[in-house]
Amino acid sequence: MHVTSKAVAVGDIEIACTVVGEGIPLVVLHGAAGLGSTYMRALDPWADEFQLVYYDQRGSGRTPLGDMHDDWFTSGVEDLDRLRVALGFDAVNIVVHSTAAHLGALYAGLRPLTTSTLVLLNSGPPLAPELMQRFGQAMAGRRTPADDAERQAIEESQEFRGKQPAALERHQLNTFIPFFRDRAIIEQVSLGFTDITAANVQAAPARVMGSLSALNPMQTYAEIRCPTLVVHSELDPAADPTERACRIGPTRTPWHGDSLSTTVAGLARSVVAGTRGDTLLSAGPTVAPGLSAGGARRPVIGCNRTNAKAAQYGPRGTR
Repeated sequence: MHVTSKAVAVGDIEIACTVVGEGIPLVVLHGAAGLGSTYMRALDPWADEFQLVYYDQRGSGRTPLGDMHDDWFTSGVEDLDRLRVALGFDAVNIVVHSTAAHLGALYAGLRPLTTSTLVLLNSGPPLAPELMQRFGQAMAGRRTPADDAERQAIEESQEFRGKQPAALERHQLNTFIPFFRDRAIIEQVSLGFTDITAANVQAAPARVMGSLSALNPMQTYAEIRCPTLVVHSELDPAADPTERACRIGPTRTPWHGDSLSTTVAGLARSVVAGTRGDTLLSAGPTVAPGLSAGGARRPVIGCNRTNAKAAQYGPRGTR
């Protein structure tokens, strides 16, 4: 497997990229604002067929925060487009996770001519207040008193108060406990926190989500025209765990109150897969929730809407 790392000049900063494999390029956007791309390397098995371009967004991993717009998403869209140009791509296939779903969807809506396909893995947090409330309740309900005691101990440590990367990474993984069915897996996960990540990760959620509300994102999502796949896993608090069937829009989906599938004209599938929610943070043959190594990859990337509908998705082969 061919792996190269590079720093790509984009505006006022250099964006840290890792390129894995050859073939059709997929640009991978990490989620959970401010984490960096290290954990997304669980998708490396896709490099058997694709060229995976991972990059650290501003203020994470090895990419400095630089001088960004007051609106984080505007900076993020501009950075992604400049990165596309610098890498020589006429158009991009985009794979995003978690919070980056908003960035990827905004890019696809604002740059339809340079977006080939869009895959949204466990997208969120939801925009609708009622779904956000359900999300918070589900997260809190999956925590134990021991989880909360561990979190408090981390927060009271000098290492955490001094913003040491290792302590902040442990704190972040503790926050993610509700996404894991097998808690032992958490001990095997590395988020690859750097000094840059540690300096920005605590402020990142407010910076990121605070800038989204002013953008009227659903209006922009309505401009998306490329084939789009939405994937939710079983432990996704924003999804309905009883709803496992793959559905072809226009029909309601658990993502956003107005429903992404009734908003995005190019939506090929909305999936609630009966798979565990920790898949992206742990190694294994199933490299993303609902997308098995031999499953949805080939039909989605570079496909038209007709052959996307004919594809099987997820380990259960639901249609």
